[in-house]
Amino acid sequence: MFVRSALFVSTVLALAGFSSSALADDDYAWVWADCGTSGSSCTASSSYQYNSYGSTNSVARGSAGVYKVTLPDIGDTGGNAQVVAYGGTSNFCKVSSWTWSSSTGDETVNVLCFNASGTATDADFVVLYQDQGTWRDLTDAAVAYGRASCSSSGCSLSSTYAYNSTGGTNSISRSSAGAYTVSFPGMTSTG
Repeated sequence: MFVRSALFVSTVLALAGFSSSALADDDYAWVWADCGTSGSSCTASSSYQYNSYGSTNSVARGSAGVYKVTLPDIGDTGGNAQVVAYGGTSNFCKVSSWTWSSSTGDETVNVLCFNASGTATDADFVVLYQDQGTWRDLTDAAVAYGRASCSSSGCSLSSTYAYNSTGGTNSISRSSAGAYTVSFPGMTSTG
């Protein structure tokens, strides 16, 4: 039996009535990192970042396409980190890992960026981190994060890293190589 393992992140927030104020009491942070043309450094402008504790997020470049994003006071075990390349290029970025330090309370998100041919390259990107309480408290939300093991008979999803505010059971299926469908039963969208 052929088994394929895929790491995926998918988040759905029903648009009806959702606003950032719904997250006001929860731990989350985001930062736009200006790293695409900076050479050996990159910046996280105070105008283009947010930290629910009021702390200043930072971005450090390790080497071409390798970044460490520090989100002070935000972290906890669990949670969800996402990244997307920013700008009109064919670059793409991915979260390589994220960790929480119990001694500092900081969440560290490690980001890798590549050009279209897969070579590590400097890129602008946006990172979002939400602790697990953030999405568990929303009334119109569903989140799935995990490592899905897929075979010709289907995929399995860990309930530890899945949530659906309607009580539905999220699922994932493999359509073809690299193509997956994540289902959030009970979630509706408008518009």
